[in-house]
Amino acid sequence: MALSSSLLQGQRSEWALPRAHPSETHRHTGPPDSYYGIQIAGGKAQTVVRTAELLTKLCGDGIDTIDLNCGCPLDMVFKAGAGSALMDNQGRLTKMLKGMVEVSEDVPITCKIRMGVSNGRNTAGKLVKRLIMENVRLSAVTLHGRTRAQR
Repeated sequence: MALSSSLLQGQRSEWALPRAHPSETHRHTGPPDSYYGIQIAGGKAQTVVRTAELLTKLCGDGIDTIDLNCGCPLDMVFKAGAGSALMDNQGRLTKMLKGMVEVSEDVPITCKIRMGVSNGRNTAGKLVKRLIMENVRLSAVTLHGRTRAQR
């Protein structure tokens, strides 16, 4: 997972995270059974969408998917409005994902979610229904079967 704001700022240490070995990609160079995706996290729609667009332009021939992390429970990520914090701001999350799909050309967009933020307040079902109703056109949603509180 790489932070979208750090990628946009050109931080070398963050750009090292999504780097793949040539054998890990299959679109043009790797074995047919390989799959390589880049996961990003961010709390601002404009930043996340710009990051998806940049990754598509720079890495699009070598990656199979761009995944938005909506599940990270770490305080640093959560307090920035990213990761699992997006589960409580479904409007912003939907806007992010629609924008990512719009700029990603033929690179599929996916997201990882949690059951919700707090125990007993599972919002994942409501979110998935919203993504379908608003025709966000994600390629996949991965559910981590715990809330943020459960880590």
